[in-house]
This record gives sequence, C-alpha cells and structure tokens, in this order.
Amino acid sequence: MKRLLFLFTLIPSILLAQHSIKGTFSPAKEYNFALLYKVTPTLSEYISNTEIDKETGGFEFQLDSTRTKGMYRVVYAIPQEDYNFDIIYNGKEDIELTFNSETGVTFKKSAENKLLTSYTNSMSMVTQSIGNYFREESKNTKALKSIFKTQQETQENFEKAAKGMMALDFIKANKPYIPTDFEDLKRI
Repeated sequence: MKRLLFLFTLIPSILLAQHSIKGTFSPAKEYNFALLYKVTPTLSEYISNTEIDKETGGFEFQLDSTRTKGMYRVVYAIPQEDYNFDIIYNGKEDIELTFNSETGVTFKKSAENKLLTSYTNSMSMVTQSIGNYFREESKNTKALKSIFKTQQETQENFEKAAKGMMALDFIKANKPYIPTDFEDLKRI
C-alpha cells in the first residue's frame, strides 16, 4: 500500500514537470530585461519576461507543463528584430546558456541546441572553404570535389546524430545545395 501511495504522489510531479531556460549575459551591466517568445510560422507569441541580475548577469525563465515544444526566442534589447537569439525547447530538458555581446550565445546544457549550434558552425566552415576556393580562382577540381564531399559527409553525419530530435528538422531545412560534379562558377 505504501508503494502504491508513493507511486501516486510521484506520477503527477513527473507528468507536470517544469523545465527552465537559464543563463548569464555578459557584460552584466549592459542588460536589464530578457523577454521570451514562442516562435510560430505566423507570429511570435509573448510568454514571459525576467529581470537580468545587474551583478551576475543571470536570468531564468520557468516553463510549466503547458509550454509546448518548439522554437523560442529570447529578446534582450530593442529593436527586437536585431537583439535576439533562438532556442529549441523539446519539453524534455532544461536549457542553460551564456550570452556575450561579442561572441553570441553558447549552450552549456541542452543536447538539441548544442547539436544545432555545432551543425551551424561546421557547415559555416565548409562554406568558408568553398568561398576561399572561388576567391583564389583555383583550377584544382579535385580540391573542390573534396570540399563538397566533406560538406555531404558533414550533412549526413549531423542528420544521423539528430535522429529523434527536433534539431533534425532544422538541419534538413538548412541542407545546402551540394553538386555531384564540378560546376564552374561563371556558368552558374
């Protein structure tokens, strides 16, 4: 009977679990408030706001069980269109981050957001390599094919790593065009 009573008291806390988005802004004195929005295809729905601690730069949003998974946006200054960053909330994990005005957002805790950030950084490096190849007006088609092979493998590896995650949709949506043969930039 005691086990049954314990189980009945434990189940609601698991089902109604709260998660949080917390982090630190630096330099702390440059920030006052953070606002949280749920991003939808047609609009951004206001969720909450919180004051940023003047000394530590710390902030926290509590997400109750009614908050659905999806893309959320943290706004930290105006105009809102310029001073924000997006977060994937999967409804299963807390999110911890740091934000620096020079380097941007870094996720300390959240598998979804870490994976998406890693994907974005990796693909950016490959894109930079492609840009360098064409800026140098290189004629080495093997080098370009090697870069595109790396790009294809990177895309495939991140898609495999994101199986079962919300990040997979974003990774697939950002898949770049990857030619199968050499294409001269001037002909395109």
